[in-house]
This record gives sequence, structure tokens and C-alpha cells, in this order.
Amino acid sequence: MRMIAYREGFGDIMAGGLGAMAKYVAEHEEFGPNRAEAVEIYQTGFPRAGQFGATWRHWLYRANGVPAPVRAIVWAVSCRDGSNPHVRLDTAPKAWALKWIGTDQVLDNTTWDTSKVQGAIFHEHIGIEADCLIACDMLMSYSSPYTVDGLVDVSPNAGDLFWHAVTGETKTQEELWKVAEMIMNLERGIVVREGRTRADDTFFEPVFAEVDSNGNPMIPKNKFNAVMDEYYQTRGWDLATGIPKRAKLEELGLQFVADELEGLGKLP
Repeated sequence: MRMIAYREGFGDIMAGGLGAMAKYVAEHEEFGPNRAEAVEIYQTGFPRAGQFGATWRHWLYRANGVPAPVRAIVWAVSCRDGSNPHVRLDTAPKAWALKWIGTDQVLDNTTWDTSKVQGAIFHEHIGIEADCLIACDMLMSYSSPYTVDGLVDVSPNAGDLFWHAVTGETKTQEELWKVAEMIMNLERGIVVREGRTRADDTFFEPVFAEVDSNGNPMIPKNKFNAVMDEYYQTRGWDLATGIPKRAKLEELGLQFVADELEGLGKLP
């Protein structure tokens, strides 16, 4: 740990991140004849490409190896581990999906369509809401006993009920989600300032080559890119760069973010 903190010796390489370390190992003969495997191991174990990767692949697919389009979208744009908060839309009750997302197509893992974009954005907002309420996302979820029975018509995750119980104030679910959207764009603005673009919102080629038991791609690259186009457009982000547009930032009260990004020459 000291070597990493003070960037001494090999610690300097490790401080550059897992990707940089794997590349270094692969390029230096002292690590043995199988050293080239280091990059492959890294890219399959830490699937998000670009300079903002290096997060373990937990929950990229369903546990039984079934593709999960919503999870792929969330994973691609996440500022952290794509499994956090847990993406379980594909296991949600049908009545819940119809009520709160407006379609049960989000439960179908065989298609890459508009419903998956809706599901991804919904999931991001509901996860941010749970974080802000300092609540466990396992409890405040569509698989929670608080929302499956009886309360499905009241709240998607009991977030507004939590808020009222603690503060005595009434917040609609839509108001809470608008705050979550603001935070999502603020986080995006921060990582954009640090150099993130759409080029980082993707996976390594070995991941696109992975197939299910029938030989079909788990994440078909052409379909993934198509839903990402729709995701950026729905978010109000620039299609080419994945950077939030000024209009969206100002709508959410983030003019100062737009001004800073413009000053850095990063605003589309």
C-alpha cells in the first residue's frame, strides 16, 4: 500500500489502475511467457472499456447467464460499479413494471428496444433516490415486501413514504425523481470535466464476443450502440460525445456546470 501511495517501484504502475497494470505486465518479459493473458483477464473481468473502467463485472448479466439489456446500459454509463445499486428490473413483478415504467417489455431480456432505455433511466433515478435517503437499495426495491403487495399503486419503492415519515413533508415521486435526474447530470458533469466521453461508455471487444448457451451474443454490439443512441437522446446529452447539453443542465438548475464545461471547451 505504501508503494502505491508514494508511487514507488511497481507501486507506481499499480497506482495507474488495473488496466495500466495489466498492459505493463503484458509488455514486459520478466512476467513470463503467459503474460499476454493479463490483458484478456482484465478485459473480461473488468468489462467497461476506456479510462473509467476497472470495475468488477458483478451483475453484468443475470445470475443464470441470461442477457440483461437494462444492466448493460447502466453498466456502460455508471460512475462506479455498474451493479450498484442492484439492477433487478428484469425480475420485477409485471404489475409493478406496467404501473411505474409504463411497459412490461422491460422484463423481456431478449430485446434491445425503447423499453430498455426507459428501464435504465428509471433504475438510475430510483438508485440515486435510495442513496439520498440513506436507505439500502436491497430494501427500497421493486422486490421489496413494501412495494410488491398493496403498495404497488402508491409508490414504486416507498421512497416518498420514507421522506414523509422522517421529515413530515410531502414529496411526490416525480419530485424525488427530478432531484435524482439533477444528481445524475451533476455526476456526469464531474466525470466529463475529468475527460469522460461516450467513447468510455462501452465494453471491451472480448465482452461483445461472449455468447449465451445458444451461441447468441450476450451484448450484441450493433443493438447495444443503437439503444445507447436513444439513451443519450432521451437524457438530453450530446449524441456524439455523451456530454449533457446546456439546455438540459440549465433545466435542472446546473447552469454553473454548463458554464464550467463551456470554459473548458467541453460543452457540445
